[in-house]
Amino acid sequence: MLTHSMRRSKHAASTFLFNFSLPSASGNANMSRSPVCRCVLLALLALVAALVGCRKVPVTGRSQILMMPESQEIALGVTAYEEILRSEPKSTNQEYIDLVNRVGNRIASATGVEGYDWEFTVIASDVTNAFAQPAAKSPSTRGSCPSARTKPDLP
Repeated sequence: MLTHSMRRSKHAASTFLFNFSLPSASGNANMSRSPVCRCVLLALLALVAALVGCRKVPVTGRSQILMMPESQEIALGVTAYEEILRSEPKSTNQEYIDLVNRVGNRIASATGVEGYDWEFTVIASDVTNAFAQPAAKSPSTRGSCPSARTKPDLP
């Protein structure tokens, strides 16, 4: 025969296992009142996400957490790149365009990745900035070109 306290502890254990909730100080089962439970649940979710999303990156050979398929990442990169080109004017300085293309093509060939449509663009801005978008799209600003031109290791 189960005593009242045994029934209560058995109920509390089954509530935790099936509803992810623990009794609070008042005896009510409610996970939202327990920061420890929230931390444990978040840690478990992070572990599951890491196990599901951990894949080997072809370029580096390292394992990384990839939270979206490559096709979706490329689509986002193309969209962001097109948005940059719509909002910022392109540079017409042919010397800078040639420099960015030479350096960009060297970087592209060093990755060893084939099948990407590499695109290097010079934005008409005096801010010093250059970055790569997913999908092999790489805008650079006109402001970054004078400093790149003075580096002896650039072609």
